[in-house]
Amino acid sequence: MKGKQTGDYNKPENGDFCANLLHNLPGMSYRCHADGQWTMVFMSEGVRKLTGYGANDFIDNAVRSYNDIIHPEDRDRVKLHVNEVLHRESHLSFEYRIIDANNHIKWVWEQCVPVEGSDGTVYLDGIVLDITNRVHLNQALLLERQRLSRVVDSTADIIFEIDDKKRFVSVYGKGLEKIGMRSADFVDKTVLEMFGSEAGSKRHQAYTKALKGETVNYDWAHTRDGDTLHFSSSLSPITNVKGRVVGAVGIAREVTDQIRHQRHIEHLSYRDQLTGAYNRYYLYESIEREMSLADRYKDALSLITMDVDGFKRINDAHGHAIGDQALKDLTTAIKNMIRKSDLLFRTGGEEFLLVLPKTPHNAAMKLAERIRRALVSQRKDPYGTLTCSFGVAQRHPNEGFDAWWKRGDQAMYDAKHRGGDRVEAACEEENTTE
Repeated sequence: MKGKQTGDYNKPENGDFCANLLHNLPGMSYRCHADGQWTMVFMSEGVRKLTGYGANDFIDNAVRSYNDIIHPEDRDRVKLHVNEVLHRESHLSFEYRIIDANNHIKWVWEQCVPVEGSDGTVYLDGIVLDITNRVHLNQALLLERQRLSRVVDSTADIIFEIDDKKRFVSVYGKGLEKIGMRSADFVDKTVLEMFGSEAGSKRHQAYTKALKGETVNYDWAHTRDGDTLHFSSSLSPITNVKGRVVGAVGIAREVTDQIRHQRHIEHLSYRDQLTGAYNRYYLYESIEREMSLADRYKDALSLITMDVDGFKRINDAHGHAIGDQALKDLTTAIKNMIRKSDLLFRTGGEEFLLVLPKTPHNAAMKLAERIRRALVSQRKDPYGTLTCSFGVAQRHPNEGFDAWWKRGDQAMYDAKHRGGDRVEAACEEENTTE
């Protein structure tokens, strides 16, 4: 037959390539006779996942023919498609239903082409892919669009549709009032044109994925009059009757209160409620990451342990409320002197720990001394002046946290035993780098 392709699955030079290709195919490939029963001479491993039957069941119709598992209502239509393939002598794709071994109905997409074997026999070569989820999604989208048409005028959300060029087709919902925009502002414009490259880039990426057939969930924020509103969006592809993605439909719901509540909960879980410094929970959650980064990039990593001198006397003389205020003032003073990358933890009643990424021993010693002097120079009523004892330790390469912290603690206790209001270096610092 003129125009037919030829092929030989058994050529040695094609063996590895074909084996890898067929093994990783998300469905099955086949070669069969164009005899109306689609008598199989070859089927790839994917046939079992797709149909629940093994390939040997179909080869030469040993147990059943492939035609047997095609949905009875679709068999004639499949034959018409195949006849068209044979008549045109070119490939053609079509969709239909099969009934698998568990009696489940699946939708499949098939593409086949006539080929002529080495013996002159005409075969059909093709692939069959499971598109059940996509079909169900399209059906669900249709129902959803019908539902949306009834509620869109009253919804508090933003409902929108884009075409395959990522341009807005329609945008509805009272949620538009929250961002200060109207439906007409969007029509025939892209998200980048509406919000700019920085604000729209994340949404633009989501639209790209949706137009490739994915259902995408993403969050975004919009600032209006200095107030930031947070939205959560879901975007699903729209396909035509041929299965081609022609656009996407999405819903955006404001979640500002939920985001703020979540951040508040996270703040409480990571922060000491009195001082606002990080707590021990976050210390153990973050310290392994800091040590791993230091080991990976060969960076210096130091810590400063500190303990308020004579804190019990403040509580005894002025009460716990004044003692709490003194700890808050101490935390504020330290935060004003450290970098954003530095981590301040409250590890006990009046004990604090500073973790200093990319900081060698000498720089940590200088920072501890600056903090010590700053505390001495400021006086707060009614408790007066706070002083602290400081211990400084640079982490040795691959040193565990407990051993590292213990060295810093010991240096801090040495400072306290020597009268307090001083900075002491941990032991073995000669092994560290500057």
